[in-house]
Amino acid sequence: MPMYFFTEKVAGASGIGLNIAKALVNNGAKVVVSDLNVEDGQQADGSYLIKCDVTKKESVDQMVKKTVDLFQCSLS
Repeated sequence: MPMYFFTEKVAGASGIGLNIAKALVNNGAKVVVSDLNVEDGQQADGSYLIKCDVTKKESVDQMVKKTVDLFQCSLS
């Protein structure tokens, strides 16, 4: 199954980012929301939260690794 990364330039855990994530989940997508102000974990709607500071490469790398591990997929 293909894996797609959708990124946006707004916070994922609130406002428009949260509404985009909800719309994706409601349409059957597996969704990971990353934000600086969240704790990692699965949500009631089936989406996942992963804390990430997008200003730090290491944090982004860790978020991608967690996502790949979570959905048992490969980037290659």
